[in-house]
Amino acid sequence: MFSAGGRLWTAGMMFLIMPLALDRLGKDALGIWFLCTSLIVYFSIADIGMGPALAKFTSEYTALNDRKSLHASINTGIVFYFCLSATGLLLGFAFGDVFLRFIRTPDWLMHDARIMLRMSLIATASLVFSNAFRGVLIGLHRMYITNTIEIIISIPAMTGMLYALLSGKGLLGLAGVQMLQHCTETLFIAIFAIRSVPNYRLNPFNASRKAFNTLIGFGWKVSMPSIALIVQNQAERLLLARFLGPALVGLYGFGVKITDVWRTTFVPTYAAVLPAASAMNATDDTDRLELLYRRGARFVLGLVAPIGLWLFAVAPVIMSGWMGAGYGASIEALRFLAIGTTLYLSAGLANSIARGMGILKPDLAASAVMVTVQLTAGIGLGARYGFKGILTASVLALSLSALTAVVVFHKQCRWSIWKAIRRTYAPPLLLAGIASIPIGLYNHSRRSEIVWMGWNRSIGQLMVIGALETLLFAALYIGLIRLTGYITSEDVRSLRTAVKGARKIDSEPVELSAA
Repeated sequence: MFSAGGRLWTAGMMFLIMPLALDRLGKDALGIWFLCTSLIVYFSIADIGMGPALAKFTSEYTALNDRKSLHASINTGIVFYFCLSATGLLLGFAFGDVFLRFIRTPDWLMHDARIMLRMSLIATASLVFSNAFRGVLIGLHRMYITNTIEIIISIPAMTGMLYALLSGKGLLGLAGVQMLQHCTETLFIAIFAIRSVPNYRLNPFNASRKAFNTLIGFGWKVSMPSIALIVQNQAERLLLARFLGPALVGLYGFGVKITDVWRTTFVPTYAAVLPAASAMNATDDTDRLELLYRRGARFVLGLVAPIGLWLFAVAPVIMSGWMGAGYGASIEALRFLAIGTTLYLSAGLANSIARGMGILKPDLAASAVMVTVQLTAGIGLGARYGFKGILTASVLALSLSALTAVVVFHKQCRWSIWKAIRRTYAPPLLLAGIASIPIGLYNHSRRSEIVWMGWNRSIGQLMVIGALETLLFAALYIGLIRLTGYITSEDVRSLRTAVKGARKIDSEPVELSAA
């Protein structure tokens, strides 16, 4: 919940500043800013799961009171992230112009874009380095510290961004503020992390190959899904910039921001079933494990499907109210990504239970499918059909990876996949689709009027329309759910019992293996 709160705060701040940034920078400059400030995700691919591994072994060694291993693990992680940050910084400075030409930066923007890229690289290197200390704080169950620091620092940072935009500082002003923001965050997070570890002294020479092998041996196993999602998400941006120019990257970014907030705040809810699945698997309680999966999946799909289809139906109202007129590409991006994210999140519970059981094949298979489909279909469809072709490739990558994860999970557990699709996965998607039809048709037929409201900034009218459409959608969907009996009161009681058991297990100190 702390992580979700921090993500929602950051996203909320960006939602407020984006319309002003577009007005003052223009589509090309804003697209360049999106691409340069997203460099952090490329570095994240290279960390090979070191952050989650640090969190895991910090928690384990603290519970075992093994201070020697704890200190060696922390020092090894710090050295690793320092080397990763320094390497990324050097490569970025060396090949920055190549990157800017690849994304087709206009000549009139090249000078400012070059300086902004370098400042973004410094900010990114600082943020990557802070992951070592974030992992330590997470392992000590002090996630609130990092989110508190980020929220406090974001207030003057947001003020600085507003000043930079209003005073005409442009790209360089934004990049400078972000550089100061991330460097300050890293400094304070490092100080709190070091002080939180008992009797710890920062000593790079205490890093060891044994600790590194232990961390990486665990980290790479859990990093593949995140890496695949990063590759999929960033491949879209690069393909858009390559085939269509940076302006469309900015318009795409508005749509993806909404689905990213939904995804990053919903995914942590899956963690509640992981300890329960692990405990049931350890006692070979397969009947209760299957019951947890079946009823939990119904509950998850019962929430995910309506949110996704609602976003698809009301996309014109959301985008017109938020950004105004002239954002047809952003509406299309939101619609496509709402479908893809819905299907991607539908497999989340299966993946979480599989991890609790120690089964990694669903994650690995889904990751391979996602990356392969996004790159191959993205290049082929993007070259032929442009913007919609790349968005179609994204939907295919997200949906096929989710289907792969569910199929492999059922195969590993020897459960019927067709029964699950027929009784668990298909009904909420179908019912939410039916509920979205009248709203989608209305918004399509009145699209010109909705856009005109956005042009005139008639936000009050758009809010009323959005509220009425949401109430209608909710009434239709809930009515269909009750009519079909998809989720019963027994399902809700069983899920609450499983979550309470998971919290109890999670609150007790558990010795974790290094495997």
